[in-house]
Amino acid sequence: MASKQVSKYRLIVRSGAPTTYQEDLISLYDARGTHIANLRFTDASAPGKSTSGGYTTIIYPRSAYMHAVDLLRNEKPVYFVEDNANEGGLRTLNDEPVGEAE
Repeated sequence: MASKQVSKYRLIVRSGAPTTYQEDLISLYDARGTHIANLRFTDASAPGKSTSGGYTTIIYPRSAYMHAVDLLRNEKPVYFVEDNANEGGLRTLNDEPVGEAE
């Protein structure tokens, strides 16, 4: 399982005709500014994973977008983790106390 720490991110919200193109995208970067992954949120295609140009793209349902944004804004450190199958995503390594009131 590969793991890379996320240091920076870019949010992109796209919209087009409902039947052709609607998606949100989060691009993830390491501390050197190297593009390590895209998290693509769309209801137009099934969840999955692809690798191209040296980075991975993970496809999620559009409803998961704000959960990923919340994690990136409020947790530290955050890692992009992927395995050799059709999976990948964001992860924190810190245990969260119950009733933290965030």
